[in-house]
Amino acid sequence: MEELFGWFTIKKTLILLFSCIVSLLPLAAAGKQDADFRQIDTLIEQRNYNEALIRLNEYIRQHPENFDGAQKRISRIMDARSLYSELADRLIDVLLDEPANDEKKLQMIAELESMEKNPTTANTNFIKETKVAAQFTFFRAKYAERMENGARFVDENRFVPAVNEFYAGLELYREDFFEQDYPDSITQPIVQALADIDGAVLEYENMQTRLNEAYQAFADALSAGNLAYARERFALFSSVMAEFASVRNVLFQSGQLFKNTFARMSSEYPDLTEASFPAFAYRFTLGRSGDTRSGLVGVLDTHCSRLMAELENAAAAQVRSFSVSADTQLASDSLFAYPAQHGDARSSFDSASGFAELGVALHGLYGLFETADGLSSPAMDAVFPDRMRRTAEVASDGTECLDTVRQLVQTARSVDETAETIDPAAALRSDSRLFQNALLAFIDAAGTAGERVAEIARRAAQYAEAEETTVALLQRLVSESASYADSLKSSMWLKLARFYAAGADGIAADYESQYAGAEALLQGTSDANGYVYPAESAEAGRQLLAQLPQDRARVAAVAPELVAAPAAAAEESLSRIDSSLAALDRIAADTAALITAAQERAVLAARAQNEADLRYNQAVQAMNAANFDTARTNLQRARAKYSESLSYQESSFLRERSDRILSELDASINRAENEVVVREVRSLKTQAKTAYYNGNFETAESLLIRARTRWSTTNVEEDLEITNLLSLVGTALSMKTGRVIPPTAPLYPEMSQILNIANQYYVQGNQLIADGKRSDAELILNQAKTKLRELQLVYPLNQEASLLTLRIDQLVNPSDFASLFENKIAAAKNDYKDPDKRQSAYTDLVDLYEINPSYPGLKQLLYDVEIEIGIRRKPVDTTALSRSSSLTKEVSALVDAAGRDELKLRQALVKIDEAIGLNPENTDAMLLKDRIQTTIGGQSVYVLSAADEALYQQSVQELQKGNTIEAMALIEQLLKNPVNKRSFKILELQKRIESLL
Repeated sequence: MEELFGWFTIKKTLILLFSCIVSLLPLAAAGKQDADFRQIDTLIEQRNYNEALIRLNEYIRQHPENFDGAQKRISRIMDARSLYSELADRLIDVLLDEPANDEKKLQMIAELESMEKNPTTANTNFIKETKVAAQFTFFRAKYAERMENGARFVDENRFVPAVNEFYAGLELYREDFFEQDYPDSITQPIVQALADIDGAVLEYENMQTRLNEAYQAFADALSAGNLAYARERFALFSSVMAEFASVRNVLFQSGQLFKNTFARMSSEYPDLTEASFPAFAYRFTLGRSGDTRSGLVGVLDTHCSRLMAELENAAAAQVRSFSVSADTQLASDSLFAYPAQHGDARSSFDSASGFAELGVALHGLYGLFETADGLSSPAMDAVFPDRMRRTAEVASDGTECLDTVRQLVQTARSVDETAETIDPAAALRSDSRLFQNALLAFIDAAGTAGERVAEIARRAAQYAEAEETTVALLQRLVSESASYADSLKSSMWLKLARFYAAGADGIAADYESQYAGAEALLQGTSDANGYVYPAESAEAGRQLLAQLPQDRARVAAVAPELVAAPAAAAEESLSRIDSSLAALDRIAADTAALITAAQERAVLAARAQNEADLRYNQAVQAMNAANFDTARTNLQRARAKYSESLSYQESSFLRERSDRILSELDASINRAENEVVVREVRSLKTQAKTAYYNGNFETAESLLIRARTRWSTTNVEEDLEITNLLSLVGTALSMKTGRVIPPTAPLYPEMSQILNIANQYYVQGNQLIADGKRSDAELILNQAKTKLRELQLVYPLNQEASLLTLRIDQLVNPSDFASLFENKIAAAKNDYKDPDKRQSAYTDLVDLYEINPSYPGLKQLLYDVEIEIGIRRKPVDTTALSRSSSLTKEVSALVDAAGRDELKLRQALVKIDEAIGLNPENTDAMLLKDRIQTTIGGQSVYVLSAADEALYQQSVQELQKGNTIEAMALIEQLLKNPVNKRSFKILELQKRIESLL
């Protein structure tokens, strides 16, 4: 509380002081000057209020008559000073309430300084002290902020924003510095330095595009690995870097001037502190101690260091890359096998050396930068140039080593080329010695080359400062080359041992392949269709056993030749040779067993074929005896046995022959039976029509179903006559549905009892009316109708109930019955056209006709309705009769000309069906149709080809497993063959599968 009270006391004192100063200002004006209002107004606009008040005071004494004009200007000045006083009050408030808000203090002080040109000494001192305190705190915070922001921009590689950030820091204390009365010897150099910095900063910003382009071009050239292009781009980059260094050196020199000036002023002006322009300026220029990212020079040095480091890394990367390329080109699996690649490796060594030299030249650019201690200011790797120089020497030794390696490789290559022309198994069988002799000659030639490699290896051990990748490559190269020469003799023995082992493996593999081929013939894996060939398998096995003993003896003879070889070289090969001998023994035993199994299969195939031939002959005999069922049974058995024989032993001849003779016999059986079928079906159709015309619809339907079934014995396609007649009969039967209660119906006893009771009530009621007892009659007749309604709830179309109901209505109310009768006829006449009401409308007409057959027009209406709904055929008119007769004659001529051409006969069949449709009683057309169908013969297929039978059986098996999708896929495959679309069993299986999908 005491501290707060102290602040308030200070505030009151300051306010009182300001008020006194402002009130005394007019009295302080002295002197007399000629002035007019224009001069006074100018002074007011310039905020030189003291001078304006002095002039006004003089003016009033000289011109009291114009006091009002002077008073207005005095009021303006007092208002302005009142605002000044208010702003001063607010500044005091900020000092009390927001002591840490230095930025706000400085803003308010700047505003106070702009409000009056010549404030009082007290005001000036107060503002100055307040400003110094606020500036120090604020500028120190600004200093830290700009240093932090600039360093962050550098970290983000945003060098231009970083330069601008540090460059903006040069404004701190700058204005105050030049307001001091320092001598020109101090200020003029600083002015020049600031001008130099302005130009350098601008130049730095302007050169960014050229610097980036030159850097990127050089970096791209380095990345591309093009040495000639990289050297060309380096020249451009060096030129731009010289400009960059010049800009940086200007900044460095200016920073040194600021630093030296601050040191000089510190000794000449003891009151000078760090809160001064030179101290801030040299840190914003040179950076603060320990932070290489700070200051204008620090930004450019870091920019340079990062560019140079990336480029040096890129140059070193290319050295490593070309070393790796050489390493890849000289990989262990190709170093001693492909001499043509050694030229590429030498080129890689040369490129590695060239990029190393370019790295040394790049590092020399650091010499462009000035420093106070004679050292390069941007951070650099001092080891880098020495490492690059040593790397070039390593590459030279690598080239020498490659020449030595080439000599080794070329000799080894000649041996390998010889090996490439030899089949080990074939050479072993022919006892050739060519490869062995070449290996022994190479062993003698390897010693001299090995000594040269050893000398290079001794030099390689001395390199320590070169690029590790390149040194490692040279050391690997000489190490592997020396090892190659040392192990040459052993490797040649190993080649010989492997040559023998490969020959033994090849012979064993050859017999493995022969056995596999013979086994595949027996197992069915040699054929895409899975067919088996046991006879061929047995023959292949016999040929294998005839050749195997001699080749086994050759394999056994090579093992003693490897006794002189080193154990490590021969051990594996001897084991492989033993394995090959064991494999040959096993193959011999397996082949003997295979021959036995194949012969057994061949015997089974012959037996099945003999039985198939027997069944085929039996089928022919049964057909000739018109015993068609037996013929088809034996035909199917023949198919099964032929397929069984083919499953044991594939024979393209038997497959083609069995398919052909069975198909031909199948067609012959169908053709022979079809003549009988045509006659029987015609008889059944005639009987069905007679039954239909007599109103025996159930009998007609039964006869037509028998005709359709019999027709399907030899035909897949339906007979159009049967289909049309069944439709006609079906319509008639549909109109009779529910008219009679069959004795087999569950409710037949109960319904019969209801009808009996209703009939008894009707008889009693009729008698009571005859006796004149109408009231009693109506009562009992209503009971009869109630009973009938019970029945009609279950059988609404029952004819007996309907007729009895009409008779009761006629008996109870004869006078109204005529009107009821007429209304029912009218309703039925409209309703029969509606499919939903057609049956009830038709049955109503039938019942009404039964009650009163003589009703005018009723008989004709019933006849017309029966024709329209399809119960009765429409009478054939003269035009239809004529067209039917004409078509019959046309078809007769077509049949006479067609002979046995099935296509023409089927075209004739379509037209004759049209003739019968026009005149169902056209006997000539019917006879001609039967003749056509007899000539075409039955089209049903009872026996499939062997391949299709196998697919059919496979489909049956899939269906039994529940795999309906797979089963249907097989059926669809079968139906792609047009012949199979006439197979009953395929079509029936298709229906079964579709019902499950």
